[in-house]
Amino acid sequence: VVLLKGHRSFISDGSRSYIVERGCAGMATAGSGDVLAGLLAAVAASHKDSLLEAAAASAYINGFAGELAAAERGEQSQLAGDTAGHIAEALKQILQPGGAPFGAASKARGIFNRVFLVILIAALSFSIWYSYRQHGIITALESSELNPEAYVLSMDFLSKDIYVDGVLINNYQLSRPLTRFEGRIYVPLSLELCCALGINAEWSGAHPRDIYISKTEANHAGAFVSLDGWDLAPVAGWARGGVTIHIKSEGEEELLYPAAKEVVSYNNGETIYIPVRFLSQSSLLGMSTKYDDYGGLFISSDRDIDASSYVNENNISYIKGRAAYINKYQPKMTLAECAGYEYIFRHEANTREVEEDLLLAIARTESSFNKNDISSAGALGIMQIMASTALAHNIEPAELFDVHASIRFGSGYIRDAIKNFNGDYVKALSAYNFGGGAVLGGNYDEGYAYTVLGRIKGMQDWIAGEGYSNEFLTVVECTK
Repeated sequence: VVLLKGHRSFISDGSRSYIVERGCAGMATAGSGDVLAGLLAAVAASHKDSLLEAAAASAYINGFAGELAAAERGEQSQLAGDTAGHIAEALKQILQPGGAPFGAASKARGIFNRVFLVILIAALSFSIWYSYRQHGIITALESSELNPEAYVLSMDFLSKDIYVDGVLINNYQLSRPLTRFEGRIYVPLSLELCCALGINAEWSGAHPRDIYISKTEANHAGAFVSLDGWDLAPVAGWARGGVTIHIKSEGEEELLYPAAKEVVSYNNGETIYIPVRFLSQSSLLGMSTKYDDYGGLFISSDRDIDASSYVNENNISYIKGRAAYINKYQPKMTLAECAGYEYIFRHEANTREVEEDLLLAIARTESSFNKNDISSAGALGIMQIMASTALAHNIEPAELFDVHASIRFGSGYIRDAIKNFNGDYVKALSAYNFGGGAVLGGNYDEGYAYTVLGRIKGMQDWIAGEGYSNEFLTVVECTK
């Protein structure tokens, strides 16, 4: 059976054919084929003796769901997840009297009825999968010759600061970042992090039974990888027990026995991940750890200095202040969600070498931090980028509704404008609003630029007035 998906989907087994005329232009986006594939798998699994009808039914459901999604959201901003989210409603309407796609074709009607529950489950599973994928959580798992239970590790921990002995280590700059799963923070025994922590770690094979860790001298300027972006490979692996961690220091040895499924192997044993608590559990390593929801993770490699003494209230205040400012204009968001936005702004500011508060002021002026904003002129997302501008840079317009993608593009654009206009912020901001050509031709006004610059000071004054800090420190001193 062949299914050719398009504005008219053609389905044939070589002797019989169907043409399904359902769908819309908004379905021409990444992931739409995945939705159809999931539907087809669900339908085919429950009706193996009629694969042709199963394929036709899947194409019809997919197209109808896409039309419903477009009617609600609009074709220009439609995502594959929107189509998946409307599958249940599509099925409900199809199963009403007269709603079958093939008229009197009772056989096709029977397929719809028999797979109704199966497709609902498949649709829900896909919606959850796609949502997680949009937030940076891995979608594919690696297998193991030992066939232990595999699971995924959340990548949301990228938006946390990591301090080792008071030195800020940006998690997104690690080739193997720290991550979190089921409430546990995981540390990679990678060369760069081991260098910063002052340890050596050795193991053998993809599924080691023994991991050897020894104490060395910490070097916070270790082999860190500088990344132009935040698109790191997600961490996946095998959860397994039966591992012994050997801690060695000055001729002594200490054994730690992780619980089942606590040690994770990544990429055939290239990197081993262990829960961060093992660093503080070892008396020979003499480390301590402290976690704060806003400040991030603090690690002390010195047994005489507790990690809590590196918790910097100034930086926590800085993050909370800007999160509160975002929350002022987006009250339906939680403060924690706003703090996540703040981190992205700060990350992109550091990566692009522009001021974070400049980016915040642009976003405030453009969209009031509304990630789904669409202007009357057609500008999209939190940074209000025109679809034509995005396409000129090989970025799909739908991507601009992703907060990080929008901020990344906007920060790069304003950075280039500042360079092109020799550091003249008024002209650079005018170029952001009117376009570089308009500024070069003198066909612009400076009102937008001065509005943004005024909002930088207005934001900083508001933050200070609320009792928050306007200074962020990359190195914090021990307070005890």
